[in-house]
Amino acid sequence: MLLHRWIHKVDTDSSAIIFPDGCRDLIVVSRIGQEDELRLTDWDFRPRRVHLEAGAEISGYRLRPGVTIGLQCSEMHASAGNQLETMIEDTATGNDEVGEIISVLSAPHATVAGIAKQVGVTIRTLQRRFESQQLPPPDHWRLLGRARRAAQALHCRVSLAEIACQLEYSDQAHMTREIVRWFGFTPTQLRRDKYLLDEISQPGLGSWPSAPIKS
Repeated sequence: MLLHRWIHKVDTDSSAIIFPDGCRDLIVVSRIGQEDELRLTDWDFRPRRVHLEAGAEISGYRLRPGVTIGLQCSEMHASAGNQLETMIEDTATGNDEVGEIISVLSAPHATVAGIAKQVGVTIRTLQRRFESQQLPPPDHWRLLGRARRAAQALHCRVSLAEIACQLEYSDQAHMTREIVRWFGFTPTQLRRDKYLLDEISQPGLGSWPSAPIKS
């Protein structure tokens, strides 16, 4: 599955927090009486807040982790309607081997050195492969994948110390620092807010669906 489509209708002026998920999204913003606007998000390295304008309808095409679009937004047309999804799939770029490496890096207990050895290359060669695809370095995917798994584990009533141990953080404080770094909230704050946890659990690195999801 290459992409996951989502739709959000904005009833009132508001804001939303966008969490790092290892994906790029092609966003189509529709407003009554205005031409549709296309935006391609970049890789997120920290949470960011976006303004949502009342009356807007936002359609998002979230690309599988590590995949981007070969065309610029100026070369695509928001008015393409149902053809836009086909256009995205036809112009998507990504190396299958690198995509598999990203998936493995996001798994528990993964190390960059271990993956490089498994692939049969040096760490520096592996880094160059990511650079050639204009992707964040391998350790980005490992650290983000682990932080996302830790945040998603907060849905369960397991102790923070146990989650930290299971995911091989040096201790609970280390896990807390990493979760704050990526998501801007402590584990305790996230555990108290189901909405934030649900947002972090959206399809992305370490939780990409194997079958299409209905919007």
